[in-house]
Amino acid sequence: MTITKTTIYPFEPGAPYNDLKAYAEVTLEGVLTIKGIQVYRKANGAMYIRLPSQLGKNGEYKDLVIAETPDFQKHLRDTIVAAFKEQMVEGI
Repeated sequence: MTITKTTIYPFEPGAPYNDLKAYAEVTLEGVLTIKGIQVYRKANGAMYIRLPSQLGKNGEYKDLVIAETPDFQKHLRDTIVAAFKEQMVEGI
C-alpha cells in the first residue's frame, strides 16, 4: 500500500506532553486518510508513532487503526518520522 501524502502538525515547545512532538495524518493510495497519528521522541532521541486509539469503558485504550504487517508498520513509521524530521529542518 502506497502512502501518497503525509502531513505533520508539530507542537510548540513546552506542550503538556513532553515526548509528544506532533500529530500526523497519512493518505493511502490517494483514497483513505488516517488522522490522529501521534509522533513521539524519547529522551534518548528515538522516535516512534502511535496509531489512533480510543479509551474504552473499562479504562483501556483500544486501537482504531491497525497496521497488519510488521513491514507496513515499519514503512508507516519511517515515512512519518522522515516527514517530521524534514519539516523540523525546514522550520529552522
